[in-house]
Amino acid sequence: MDTRNELDDGDKSFYAMVGELVVASTTLDDQMTSLLVYIFSGESNVCFAPILATLDAARKIEIIKAHCKMNSFARIPKALNIYTGKVEKVFKQRNIVCHTPPSREEGKWGYRPVALAKILHPRNTYNSSWAKDSLDKISEAISLAHVALQAGSDLIESYEKHRAEEVDYYKQLKSKRRR
Repeated sequence: MDTRNELDDGDKSFYAMVGELVVASTTLDDQMTSLLVYIFSGESNVCFAPILATLDAARKIEIIKAHCKMNSFARIPKALNIYTGKVEKVFKQRNIVCHTPPSREEGKWGYRPVALAKILHPRNTYNSSWAKDSLDKISEAISLAHVALQAGSDLIESYEKHRAEEVDYYKQLKSKRRR
């Protein structure tokens, strides 16, 4: 393990990538909370959001997937399935980054399974492609997170439009019945 006190540019870049992935994941989690509020209540409901916010991301994804099977709004199920697929991939990489100790060998940062690292470390058979793969996967997850965030915003906008259309429809029905 490297015990240097100063950070070089490679270290800072690695830390920045990990930080960006964590922040993007947290933003996605918050966005899923907002999306679930629309799914359950049909509108923005500040009282319902704190309850949903306590659920972890995996439960939120499960709920959204279950909703896809029951939704009658034509465009939404496919878009929700695509969205949850992207979010799952981002959170898988986030979990690796947050729950696996990083390894810095030969000047490169990366993530290796801890058990495998313990077995291979004594033989000093570090494979530098693991470090490159780790950084590439983090970059891919960050890009995918940005795409998922946009898709989530589009979904929330679709729910808002659909809700507005429903409200207008029911207002028209109500006014016709009064006549």
